Amino acid sequence: MWSNSSRKLGDLMEKKYFNIIFDVVSLLASYIIGVYLRILPIFTYGVHLTADDPLIHYWVTKYLLENGRLPTYNALAWHPWGYDPEKVLPDLHYYISAYLYKIVTTIHSIDLYTFVVLMPAFFAPLVVIPLYLLVKELWGRWPAFFTSIGVITSWAYMSRTTAGFFRHEQIAIPFLTASFYLTVKSMRERDLWKSVVLSGFSGLFLAVSAGTWAGFRQLYDAYPLMLFIFMLFRRAELKDVISLGLPPVYVLLASISIPSLSSRSVLISMESTFVWAVLVASILYTIFQKYRKEIDARIPAAGGFLAVLLFFFLTGTYAPLTGRLLRVVFPGVKLPPGNVVETVAEHAPGSVLGYFNYLLIPIAFGLSLMAWEMWRDKTHIFIVINAIISLYFAESITRLPPLAAPFAGLGIGYITMKIVELTKSRAESAKRISKLLSRKGKSSRRRILSNFMLPTLLIALLLIAPIFASAYLSYEASRTYPLGFEEGWEKVFSWLKNNTKNGTVVVSWWDYGYWIQLGASRVTLADGLTINSSQIREIAYAFSGNEEDMLDLMMRYNASYAIVNVIPMAGGGEIDIGYDIVNKRISIEPTGKWQAIFWIAQRFTYSPFRDPYDYYRYDLQKYFTIDQTEQVVYPTRIFLNTTLCKMALSPFTNSSIYFRPAYIWGPVIVPLGREYKLAYVVVAGIKE
Repeated sequence: MWSNSSRKLGDLMEKKYFNIIFDVVSLLASYIIGVYLRILPIFTYGVHLTADDPLIHYWVTKYLLENGRLPTYNALAWHPWGYDPEKVLPDLHYYISAYLYKIVTTIHSIDLYTFVVLMPAFFAPLVVIPLYLLVKELWGRWPAFFTSIGVITSWAYMSRTTAGFFRHEQIAIPFLTASFYLTVKSMRERDLWKSVVLSGFSGLFLAVSAGTWAGFRQLYDAYPLMLFIFMLFRRAELKDVISLGLPPVYVLLASISIPSLSSRSVLISMESTFVWAVLVASILYTIFQKYRKEIDARIPAAGGFLAVLLFFFLTGTYAPLTGRLLRVVFPGVKLPPGNVVETVAEHAPGSVLGYFNYLLIPIAFGLSLMAWEMWRDKTHIFIVINAIISLYFAESITRLPPLAAPFAGLGIGYITMKIVELTKSRAESAKRISKLLSRKGKSSRRRILSNFMLPTLLIALLLIAPIFASAYLSYEASRTYPLGFEEGWEKVFSWLKNNTKNGTVVVSWWDYGYWIQLGASRVTLADGLTINSSQIREIAYAFSGNEEDMLDLMMRYNASYAIVNVIPMAGGGEIDIGYDIVNKRISIEPTGKWQAIFWIAQRFTYSPFRDPYDYYRYDLQKYFTIDQTEQVVYPTRIFLNTTLCKMALSPFTNSSIYFRPAYIWGPVIVPLGREYKLAYVVVAGIKE
């Protein structure tokens, strides 16, 4: 008896240690693979930030470490007003980065720039911890393993979390996933006090996310939305009110104590209007469900919900959605003519298929099966609806697939759980067959192998092949993920530093505002924050108009230089100019950012982004003539007379009345025996 008990205890301990080892190995493997894939761009391009928003985030973090506080004024941006970074940028992003940097430097000496370049590659993969724990809690260890590997290697999550991409997502998404895990765990707890504690920690993680990225709004509104749905179907319990209602309350409380927690006010925002309404409704629902059972608790809850909405809307207390958020929630919304939002590349419509690619196979199967069976478990209802919402947002705007990755990726866990259950069932069946045939003295090998044929095929086709193919595509994309400035810009910065004074004002398209500020320490009129559409429109009007328009702008803002980025035949600059070697002539293509510039300046009737057919038929014809016979495109006189075109052509012509090329970077070509410099970047000054 004693030996049997010892053997059972030993088996139990052995199983326990095996499970712990499995968990640790799975998490380490997922994390290490995630880090490796994300540092690949460094091997190709070196230790550099991507040439956009990470530049300003690095500057703010550096300022915080040097001065012990966030900057309250950026004099290099949005001249002549500047702006307060603390009011328009997510504060906690910088505090978390600064504290992590201090911790790392106590262990190993590293400069801040290298740290912020590497930080996304090491921080973003931490999402595997809450993701693995969540799936293990719901469906087991093997589903947790496949989910972690699938999500961490997907391009949907990697696309904005690679080394050099020092942005909000890499910090916020692991915290959002942790909040989601704790909320699910809270909903499943039997003890009410445990639900209170778990939802409290979930609220803390959600509040941290609110201080790092605007994407926190998905869960911030998803929690009360689910609570509202549960109330409508009479499935809401006190535990649900606590689990789903408490996290948004933490965000509201955090926004009171830290007014600049988010770049947009949380207390009275449009999304908070819904949160306030559901919170009031849930309180009334709980009271009437417990004490006034003769009354349908949904009636006073609906009354409270509508009363709050009416109060916010009739009094105008709420802050309406910005054009950017409106574009996310309602992708088909028609924004005003000349709007900036739809010209920004990362605000363009997303592509779930392009970002998730082969991983959509297990995700689709898993979410479909879960949706079919979800009414059995409130947790599954919550997961399915949240996954659908996240995929909707990922399709609506190209910057949100990383947010969808951990939530939609739960479909991998569910389909894995179903395959594991099938495998166990087939194993039991094989065991019985083996015993039966062994009694008859027959071989059972063929029957057993045929029994495992279906599970093996499902594992190969629904899990291993899609995850491996997805990871390989991510590997290839990461290797060529561009870091650093475009070729030649470092020389432009050097020229500006050596040939202009501090405080010199430079006009450029907003894309290059951060570049000039951080690369050359010179003052710009606009940058990637795009916080002043009116000023961007003025710049667009000057570039798309005649020289007098640009001269007027530069005189009013005391600007000394204007910069035009020219990318030959690549579609990456404001205007695409190249040299046709066969015909020995300079050619101008109807591609490039000039279309965004002319749209914002309201030179077009139709949007090239939303109405491409009408734009091509009516607007493009004003600026380019297309010879269908010879398949040649010619710029019209109208386009050639724009400031943008004259500055770009300044290395070849002297047609400008007011401007001269002060500095040109680009390769030298010699068409027709005459030496020209084919410009990639032109710095134009005012003629004396």
